[in-house]
Amino acid sequence: MKNNLEPLKNNKKNNSKIELKKVQEIALLGQAMIICAIIISFIISRFIPELKILMNIYLVMLSLIMAYTSYSIYKRKSISILYIIFGFIILLSVIIEWFN
Repeated sequence: MKNNLEPLKNNKKNNSKIELKKVQEIALLGQAMIICAIIISFIISRFIPELKILMNIYLVMLSLIMAYTSYSIYKRKSISILYIIFGFIILLSVIIEWFN
């Protein structure tokens, strides 16, 4: 008599890792570093208000890097467009703030 659990016996989990290119690894590392820089500049900008522009520039860089990683690694193209739009809106606000 054949056991019904026989196919499950040989079923192993597929533990394959995602292979990343060097550029993608650098982008993920840069994303983590920029998040740390944003947190630090947010804390410092409470004491020195002029550094708020620096925090906004970090946000622009972060949104563009997040757009790249979501497009190339996670294959979410629609979210990438939102990240790019968000980055350009912040960039425009920084430029307007500089010239005021």
